[in-house]
Amino acid sequence: MLTALLMSLLLAQAGDTNVAPLADTYPLPCTYWSERDLETVEHCAAQTADGYSIAPAILADLSYTDDLATITFPGHQWFYRHRNGRLVEVLTYDNGPDAFAEGLARGRIGDDLVYIDHDLDVKISAPYTFGFPFENGRADVCTGCVSKPVGNGEYSYMAGGLWGVIDKQGREIVKLAPLPEQGEKPAKP
Repeated sequence: MLTALLMSLLLAQAGDTNVAPLADTYPLPCTYWSERDLETVEHCAAQTADGYSIAPAILADLSYTDDLATITFPGHQWFYRHRNGRLVEVLTYDNGPDAFAEGLARGRIGDDLVYIDHDLDVKISAPYTFGFPFENGRADVCTGCVSKPVGNGEYSYMAGGLWGVIDKQGREIVKLAPLPEQGEKPAKP
């Protein structure tokens, strides 16, 4: 709300009557971390052919840590935004963006799982449905698995499909196969 008010004041001070109303230019709401707090803004971004265009006032208000800021749009997971302008959708874990583990975070490009580095470069791209964070140079991955809610739906587990293990080069070190016990794997960070 504060950011939208500041943006309106800046436009009014500039006296630019040719500027489209904020709601027309940036119709999508978003939630992001600023230096102050977690902010939710009604007119934040617009969807474009190659991603999102974020309002300049929001870009100026983003809080960066190690050149990365976080932002989310309704109906999507969290995104990391690099100072260089790159924006990559990452998995949501515990109401926030996926944390980096061993230098990699989990993201999505289309329907495929990817692992990205701090520069938001894709380091591993493979046709997996889901994967866990790396631990000791290995990550469990699956194809054809589905998320099943637990209890009130706040948590879930991955069920079915074929499971395997990859290394940090994306090589399968344990070939994909059904899990022996019920085919279910608890979703963990």
